[in-house]
Amino acid sequence: MWHKRLLCGHASVCRWLVLFGGLVVAPEIVSAVTPQDVATGRLLFEKQWQSSNPAMGSDGLGPLFNATSCVGCHHQGGVGGGGDSRFNANSIGLDAIKLSANALRSDVQRMVRTLHPSLVDSSGNLQATATLPHFGGTLPMRSLRQRYVAHSSSEFAAEGGAATPADVRENMTASWKWKGVTAKTGMEIEARIFQRNTTALFGAGLIDQVPDSDLERQVAIQRRHPEVSGRLSILRDNTYGRFGWRGNLSRLADFVDQACANEMGLQTKRREQPTDLGMPDYRNPGIDIREDQVLQVRDFIAALPRPVRAKPRSSEHASEIALGERVFNKIGCNACHVKDMGPATELYSDLLLHDMGDRLYDYDAAEPDVVRAELIRQVVAIGAATETSGYRGRSVSLASSPTPILTREPVYQRTPRRSNALRDTVVIQPGQRFTRVRIINPGSCEQRNIHTPMQEQMAYRRTLRPSNVTQEWRTPPLWGVADSAPYMHDGRAETLAEAIAMHGGEATGSRDRYLNLGFAQREALQTFLKSLIAPPTAPQPTTLAASR
Repeated sequence: MWHKRLLCGHASVCRWLVLFGGLVVAPEIVSAVTPQDVATGRLLFEKQWQSSNPAMGSDGLGPLFNATSCVGCHHQGGVGGGGDSRFNANSIGLDAIKLSANALRSDVQRMVRTLHPSLVDSSGNLQATATLPHFGGTLPMRSLRQRYVAHSSSEFAAEGGAATPADVRENMTASWKWKGVTAKTGMEIEARIFQRNTTALFGAGLIDQVPDSDLERQVAIQRRHPEVSGRLSILRDNTYGRFGWRGNLSRLADFVDQACANEMGLQTKRREQPTDLGMPDYRNPGIDIREDQVLQVRDFIAALPRPVRAKPRSSEHASEIALGERVFNKIGCNACHVKDMGPATELYSDLLLHDMGDRLYDYDAAEPDVVRAELIRQVVAIGAATETSGYRGRSVSLASSPTPILTREPVYQRTPRRSNALRDTVVIQPGQRFTRVRIINPGSCEQRNIHTPMQEQMAYRRTLRPSNVTQEWRTPPLWGVADSAPYMHDGRAETLAEAIAMHGGEATGSRDRYLNLGFAQREALQTFLKSLIAPPTAPQPTTLAASR
């Protein structure tokens, strides 16, 4: 397995150079961080972006967006903090399709498109999720958003996310049925809204510097553990993920790049903004935020202070905190919530993926479990389908598309929660284009020449291990946890006690030991967790803009 990597701190940007004559790793120092970069990054983080006329070079904010600024969602405890459930990002998830006799593929595609056009990709395959931006867009997009709010039995806030953690739970436990009838068959879709909570960014610059060797060491340690078995999130470019609920982003710059495009509709050098369903052919003529500006936002986030321990109020309070941490370790929480990872001391996370049980599923899945990756050169016909990775994770597909199903009884097709693929190939570098000519009936009067556009590519041919990718989550750091409610990936838990009780899968043993604790030990554990606070020196918002 080719695993040579170049680690970069936030003080410089390092790039890889891949050449077709062989693989060359070339560190390129692009710029050193200055106080002015950090100051400019903060201005950009708090900037209220606005839409603009594409004829002027780019379209600015949107057309689809969840907020008008970074601080619009990241503000708990100061600039760069998390956000409550009102700022959750939403997506529609396709749980199952009920089909009656003789349902054709075209019937299914037509029905699913009425639910959300993006649930059917350009090749006609069904996708399990599609994003639901909070604001902006043409009338069809706004009508689609209003339809979901009307169908939901829970309440949505003006900011676009769930009004309370209870509404998040309601969304997950009560799916709705979308009925439709074609000329040939009646069908029914079961769907629900999935949500992602805004994470705090304090100390992110230290996480960005955690060495790969520390991640690999935790995997080795947990192989010997009787309950937990965290794994690396190995991304398509063969780097390790550190950021995002699924660990699907390797570096802090990647996180900023993706967030600009997906949360505010700001097209970057590498990321396209989301497509408005009412204008499927529209493309932003330029970029909305320059590369140097993306890196300045990264530099500001990297400069944010790390969370701290609250100063004990008394010697008795200090003893209670110390007891709580001992209980935390005794019941096994520290197996995943590892105290120190490289320079990120008192992080309380191993930054690995763990199966958290079937009650914590979401179809924007984790990366597959990669056992081995071989760097290869391949030649493909241009236009061959390739897989892409979504911002919140890889969207899984329904197991198969009915073409047709011949039965007199209703048939249910459920979205799989597990990846059973044993191999895949991911392209990392496109190369030279050329035309391949194939001659049919050469030398005869019926000779035909078939010209096929081809392209050389560098790719990884990967061996995979089956994994519950829809149930695997990166261990969230606990530093600053006292100031980052609500909890869990979608903010379904209002309190720390609720969050612990909702653990499952690999964390079942620790959860049960917690539930069996006496009152005094439970209270001590809570006291310890509440001592992990946001940095008191975090900058405070100059303005907290409306996110619409």
